[in-house]
Amino acid sequence: MKEKRVKIKFEGNYENERFENIVFEELVIRNSIFKNVLFEKIDFKNSYLGFNVEFENCQFYNCKFFGKYSSLGTHSKYENCTFSNCSIVGIDILQGTHFKDCTLSGKIENSILNDFQEKIPNNYTIFENCNLQDIVLKNISIYGKNVFRNTKLPRESIRIFENKDNQLYTFALKKIDKIKDLNVTGLKTIFRDTSILDHELLILDEYLINSIFTDKTERILFESIVKDFEVKISS
Repeated sequence: MKEKRVKIKFEGNYENERFENIVFEELVIRNSIFKNVLFEKIDFKNSYLGFNVEFENCQFYNCKFFGKYSSLGTHSKYENCTFSNCSIVGIDILQGTHFKDCTLSGKIENSILNDFQEKIPNNYTIFENCNLQDIVLKNISIYGKNVFRNTKLPRESIRIFENKDNQLYTFALKKIDKIKDLNVTGLKTIFRDTSILDHELLILDEYLINSIFTDKTERILFESIVKDFEVKISS
């Protein structure tokens, strides 16, 4: 049975500590540094892991991050950290978070990952020199070519397409405009989305592709459009 802690606040420095079998609900962490801290079998529910927080050499084992207000932190950095068999779920849960030299396994679900933008400085997600080979991305929207920097991408669950100089975007629209008698709602959902403009890569997860293209004929059309633009991921 997990211990439940509600509306706890952490502030300051924590080193060589261990947290196990806890449900943190509405946890808030601010202006802190965590070094060599172990989190095992922790549920972070509606929890905010940090404004101006650094995690160094920390371990997260079998942890869950979820809830409407959950966030791994705005302006937070995880360096040399391990997330093993963890579940990270939420639209904004990774906004403002920088992972460097980290290894992640488990799943990231229902999230939006954006490049850094000067006009919205807290909106980015960065994976730098990370290993994501054993993570599963499910229903993820990725905007920008610099979300993943020198990072090993998942072996499964995502597909990457070249869109240099908007070539894929332009090619797809031309194909779609010629189709008159078939349902192309899914194709329009992806390729009429102007947010992919000027991004050199279009990254889609398999779950999203399968949920959009329930019609077999439209799925075949999609594959014919992207076949010459796909980037193969090496293991």
